[in-house]
Amino acid sequence: MSREQKLFGVMLAIYWVGIFVATHIPVPRWAGNMGMSDKTMHFSAYMLFGFLLWFAVSFDQKADWRQFRPWLILAIVLLYGAADEFLQRFVAGRSADIIDFAADIGGIAAAMLTVTFLAGRRAIIVPVMVCSVLIPGLVRSGLIAQGTIFEFAVYFVCFAAVSLVFGLTLKNEFVGLLATAADIAFLKIYAAITDKVMGQTAILSALIATAITFGVLFYVERVKRVADENKLP
Repeated sequence: MSREQKLFGVMLAIYWVGIFVATHIPVPRWAGNMGMSDKTMHFSAYMLFGFLLWFAVSFDQKADWRQFRPWLILAIVLLYGAADEFLQRFVAGRSADIIDFAADIGGIAAAMLTVTFLAGRRAIIVPVMVCSVLIPGLVRSGLIAQGTIFEFAVYFVCFAAVSLVFGLTLKNEFVGLLATAADIAFLKIYAAITDKVMGQTAILSALIATAITFGVLFYVERVKRVADENKLP
């Protein structure tokens, strides 16, 4: 098992416990204040679930539907989604909803479609960007307090991850830098259009994370280039 698979295995375990708890308690007030529909949250949650499960099992491989593994993962997530909806009948304020289950199916389908064509670092781009889109809604909901060190830290970690993925995946670090800057601009526009929150603290944090991450990537690339030049006869 690779280091990446071990890491995503740990993330999967934490995430799975998290979504189980989140869907088996009465709907918290902050969830209703995110400015996102229940179906969008179901879609996003199960798409991330599908990605984490696939990365934990086959990080550097594409889904080959002629093999058993992709079908098994698809079946696991769908069966869990069906069981999850059924069990919500017994939770105060919740109910089993076939439309929610359809959103779950759409989320896992999106994840599996992505890993059918992309593998490894390229596939990570999608869930990382999805996570970044969720943050302004969490700030609007009050779960992440606006203008606090917590908001700064969340955006910093998120865009350090975005920068790292783009920087290591795209053609070169400069292209990755442009893509990350475009992602920050898109997120700000998205937040403004959908009446969510992305203030100065968030933008500053995203820019600092991007600058630091790409500074490190450019430095590492320069060191490697100098080392390769010194090896030449």
